[in-house]
Amino acid sequence: MKIKKFFIFLTTYDLRLATYALIFILLTTYDLRLTLFASDAGTESMEFLRMPAGVRETGMGGSGVCEEDIMNIFKNPASCVNKENKEIGFAYGSLYEGMGTQHLGVIVPVKSSLKNYGTVTFGIGNLNMGSVQGYDINGVAGKKYEPASRIINLGYGRSFFDRKLRAGMGIKLLSEDLGEAQGTGNAIDLGIIYKIKAGAWSGGAPVYMGVSIQNLGGGIKYEGSKESIPQFTRIGFSWGKKLGDNYLSTAVDFCSASSGAGGISTGLEFKIKDMFMMRMGYRKSDEMEMGQGLMYGFGFEILNTRFDYAYANFGCLLYTSPSPRDLSTS
Repeated sequence: MKIKKFFIFLTTYDLRLATYALIFILLTTYDLRLTLFASDAGTESMEFLRMPAGVRETGMGGSGVCEEDIMNIFKNPASCVNKENKEIGFAYGSLYEGMGTQHLGVIVPVKSSLKNYGTVTFGIGNLNMGSVQGYDINGVAGKKYEPASRIINLGYGRSFFDRKLRAGMGIKLLSEDLGEAQGTGNAIDLGIIYKIKAGAWSGGAPVYMGVSIQNLGGGIKYEGSKESIPQFTRIGFSWGKKLGDNYLSTAVDFCSASSGAGGISTGLEFKIKDMFMMRMGYRKSDEMEMGQGLMYGFGFEILNTRFDYAYANFGCLLYTSPSPRDLSTS
């Protein structure tokens, strides 16, 4: 009887701690939004930062603050802290009018035979805007330009309290080439993910709660002037459950943006025998660069490699990455 009461106390304590953590996150991020997010829509540079990096993320409606997908290192630096093996992934996005995105992600766990010291991540993002014809003040055609935006991302994260809490930080180096003007800058990302203990209320599976704050203190300088960049606060929840030989994953994210738009994203993934994945999601937002409406995608794993495809109303993405489950570090 005492043992039973003890376990009930632990479960209640775990839920209580999660509730307090959520209240703290909501209050903190709301205060940060009031103090840091001061730009109006259309007044920010590096719009590339609004676009999703991952294909799995896109196929699930842009949700995934808590998901352990390799491309989530661009969204939440705490997302891949518990990875056991090295991973590398590449994503390509085809947009419109010759525009496209490319993202590269690398995950390297730092550990010995006795202890895990955390995870180091490295990412590169690029947006090419095609070729743009330049004109002088008289309307005479001049040379052509190829505008582009680039991101270099370096992150580190660790888990605490028997892996119940994950925390991470990322540093971004930014550059933008607009032809006649070039700019550089930097920004910081912060993220945490908390694991809420499973119970009857959650169908016997744990629920993950996470928050990420992106592009803090950032800006980009153009020859004497400094422009602000998009900043985001995201709060998300994810839940998954094994169904026989298959697995169901669900996620929901709430996003607040410095432009005042933000939105909500929901998505699900159904994995069939660790081989084939079907995804669907929906995003409601005023920011078209982040996608809008119904999104969907699929993927499959073969020879320790995962291939993904997703479609959204801003174009389609093709993504390949090593399988998180099968890739070996040795």
